[in-house]
Amino acid sequence: MNEHAKGYEEIYKLHIPNSVEPALIFDPVLPGMKFETERKPMRISKAPSAVAAGAPKNLEDLAFASVRELAELVRAKKVFVACADGDYLGRLKKYDPTLKFAVTLTEERAVAQAKQADAEIAAGKYRGPLHGLPWGAKDLLAVKGYRTTWGAGGFESQMIDEERNRCKTAG
Repeated sequence: MNEHAKGYEEIYKLHIPNSVEPALIFDPVLPGMKFETERKPMRISKAPSAVAAGAPKNLEDLAFASVRELAELVRAKKVFVACADGDYLGRLKKYDPTLKFAVTLTEERAVAQAKQADAEIAAGKYRGPLHGLPWGAKDLLAVKGYRTTWGAGGFESQMIDEERNRCKTAG
């Protein structure tokens, strides 16, 4: 702690005026350093052997599947995104009254995006291992038509009329 305090004291001695904007870019590459720039094909880990058996009989088990397992089930069309998404939405509704982990549930949006992902995958347009996987975002993203509370008091009813950090189905 004392070593850090010395560093803070040195920075404080600089007396940087408030009008100086903070650095927005940090480039740790030193002169003369070379990095590989060749694009290589994506490699994903081998699918777990449990996935070969197909979708679990109890869809609630999907909630405990790893991303890799769920991705393989979706890719192999053994689980429809809409089914998985519906299961996740059901769990959110079931457990949120107790756990209070959802500020705004974007159910209609999730269902529409799940159906779109299913249609794309069925048409052979698989975008990669995150395509169609259900996910949640912290309430810091602005999505038109939905509350963006920033997780703070005073913003419970805030709605921003534009999208920032656009929420879309992965892929």
